[in-house]
Amino acid sequence: MPRLISTCTRRLAPIAAAALFATGTAQADFTPPYGLNGHMWGERLEAFPGLRVWHANTAENSPGKVTSLHVNCQQLGAGPSGSMGPGSGSLQGICANDISTFTQSPEGTGSFALGEYYQDVDANPWGDSGVQVTTISYLYCANSQGPYLPTPLRNNLQLCGTRVIFTSDTLAALDKQPAGYRSNFDLLMRRLTRDYGQPPGYEVYGKVTVQGVDEPPSAPTSTPAETKPKYVVYRWCGLLEASRELHPPCKASIVVEFDSVHGVGTVLYATPRVYDFAYARYVMGDQQNDFYTLLFSRHLDRPLPRIKPPCTGTRICSPVRAGLSTQDLNEFAQTAAR
Repeated sequence: MPRLISTCTRRLAPIAAAALFATGTAQADFTPPYGLNGHMWGERLEAFPGLRVWHANTAENSPGKVTSLHVNCQQLGAGPSGSMGPGSGSLQGICANDISTFTQSPEGTGSFALGEYYQDVDANPWGDSGVQVTTISYLYCANSQGPYLPTPLRNNLQLCGTRVIFTSDTLAALDKQPAGYRSNFDLLMRRLTRDYGQPPGYEVYGKVTVQGVDEPPSAPTSTPAETKPKYVVYRWCGLLEASRELHPPCKASIVVEFDSVHGVGTVLYATPRVYDFAYARYVMGDQQNDFYTLLFSRHLDRPLPRIKPPCTGTRICSPVRAGLSTQDLNEFAQTAAR
């Protein structure tokens, strides 16, 4: 189980609402993260000694996502002799199916693997801001065109993202705090907005826009619990689930998810390769995989599944589908089993 030695304590500022989902394209002031704790995107697994594989999964022979459709339209119309055929006439503007061509351009085709790794003791990247974190894990991706993954897999894994799990005050705990109290979640959001700018829909103080919830505004004397959303997702350079694109326009995105009922949240740094893996898992049947939900989903009726305390504070330990076999997990190990 990942452990983290960290120090901190401080307090936070309220955001009004009951549930919030915010997403959007790249902000002008957003500079994507290069990595975490000195490890940069694209770093090979072998360059980070001492990592332990935590969870892993694959999606092979994915059809990808059609991001553009080109139509070479041959129009119906009246020919010189009055017969129907390509040209102009009363049917101009209608494409003839038998002679027109349609070309689809998919992205994210092929086979994908993602392994999640941890160190027994790691550095808190935001400790100097008073933020407390529970676990840090590093995501390593591999992919290939076609139905098979590259072999040996461990030699092709490269750093493609990170996930940080944190805890903060629940609504019940906030209800006992005075106005102006700052929770761990508030400190985290203050640090991230300092480093990366504000995500769409976020305000440090005052109200936020609430989608799908109609509640009267809180009174000025509201307690912190009354001014907090129950479930919130913020995305720096994110995508809507209905977007035609597979990747946002940034080299890396940031997603923050927090459930104040249970007091557990996630910070996900994701490069385009995490989007590829998440969508491949989704399109091949794993429609509730947590990476897809974090990166794309914004449905109030489909929050991330909650976990039991023994699950080490992360949701990936109870996946929708069964995990890989021990033999398969060995393919993700830093060194081959002897």
